[in-house]
Amino acid sequence: MSREVAGDSARKFTIRRRKNSALLGLSAAIGTDLRLYMQTLGVIRDLFLELNDPALGTLRLDLVMVMHENDIGKLVNDDVCYGLAWPLDACIIKQHMDEHRVQELQSYFDKFDNESMPYGEISLILSSPYARNILAQHVLSILEKIAPISAVSQRYKELTFPRAMLTMGLSARDLIQQDHPRLPKDSQLKTRAFFQSLLEHIEDSSKQPTKEDVSILSANGIARQIIYAFVLKHATDQHSNIASAWLPVIHGIVPAILGIADASIDSEANPPAISTSHSIDAFELDAFIQRLVNCICTSDRTIAAILNSIPQTQASLGSIEAIQLPLLQLLIRVGRLRHHGHEQIISFLAGCSKLLAFEYEAIGGNAFSKEAAALFIFQFCEYAAAHCAIDPAYVGTLEEQYNKLVSVSPRQAFKYQIARCNCPNASKFLVL
Repeated sequence: MSREVAGDSARKFTIRRRKNSALLGLSAAIGTDLRLYMQTLGVIRDLFLELNDPALGTLRLDLVMVMHENDIGKLVNDDVCYGLAWPLDACIIKQHMDEHRVQELQSYFDKFDNESMPYGEISLILSSPYARNILAQHVLSILEKIAPISAVSQRYKELTFPRAMLTMGLSARDLIQQDHPRLPKDSQLKTRAFFQSLLEHIEDSSKQPTKEDVSILSANGIARQIIYAFVLKHATDQHSNIASAWLPVIHGIVPAILGIADASIDSEANPPAISTSHSIDAFELDAFIQRLVNCICTSDRTIAAILNSIPQTQASLGSIEAIQLPLLQLLIRVGRLRHHGHEQIISFLAGCSKLLAFEYEAIGGNAFSKEAAALFIFQFCEYAAAHCAIDPAYVGTLEEQYNKLVSVSPRQAFKYQIARCNCPNASKFLVL
């Protein structure tokens, strides 16, 4: 499943998934058989308990929506989550939670009391990254409206509902397993404290994260979801301090996010296995890195600013790891631990190479040194190939990224050409 869970890509990939032959084959096999439909939902739920894979939450949502689109009312009307899935899916497609949809969602939850609430089925759908991302965006939009008048705002109560939905999504495995499920209470105080702190950061982008912010982020999934959305919104804003302030924080808590020991981060051994209890957190980190790289690669100005800052450090230090840029440090750390992070490093370098090719053709007008930029791309590519994580099951997608990098690299950079004859480490991924 794509980790592009926000923006225009969310709609594109949702439509593509709904047309997937496997999903359509599954819905066709179920037909109008309610018993078989319920059994299928049970299998999805059991697999989620075993794997804690958020893709199964997306499958649960997709299946009910495909049945809806096929106009099989007999089935969807008996699905206790249909009233949740329909308005939630509309929000995901539009990438916006308007007041009407929020009211529809609230009306759905109002039908249940604490004893009758089907927490297991609801939380499975809300575990979908697409669902949690749109909820995080909604919470951030409320906080942005509160910030200018935080002392007197009447909108704080609007945070309660989406926060509860996020809590259910992040607690799905526990809620499904419990005979008498209850939402966890211990994290709510920390979430409220983080919201109060974030209001100050929204008001003053020069404010630095506190130790308490870092502590909450390392342990609180909701806080991380919101800060991911916050950073992504300002990733290419060169007049804002938000990305440069928060990326080092995220870099520092990567071990806590993945549930691994600090000592294993810089080990040259195979990357540590991530336990199933941290599967959703790992997926969210991957999704954040992918969206961050995509945001940066669509902004020539941001890439130019990054490349312009390379020579002052690289010329004197000569090591990729020694370049003290928050984005690069985060990419390196995640890339060494996560195959998907490795892919995103190469995707980032492809974005840099595209801009460099424009400069060689004298199309651009940026101030960075072309030779220094070519050297940086070459060295970072070789570093990633030598030191970053590789999942044997997904080598094919990694090869695609490396060969895309070759295809967009400027031919004028002869000395630092990305090619099999020139790259001893990357050559194992190159076919061009």
